[in-house]
Amino acid sequence: MIYLFKGTQTPERLNLLLSLCKISSEDIKTALSDYLVRGIDKKSAALLNGFLRLTFHAHLIS
Repeated sequence: MIYLFKGTQTPERLNLLLSLCKISSEDIKTALSDYLVRGIDKKSAALLNGFLRLTFHAHLIS
């Protein structure tokens, strides 16, 4: 199992990962970028992109 930690991914790697999954929402993609690339915490990334933290967390673990 590979773990993804906040702030550890490059934009290129995140785009590759997103191309392998079914996430189509631009808000969720932006929140994932905020968390995985920029290192913003989960709650802030979710709030900055207009959705609940629980929804964002579900996308992180799927």
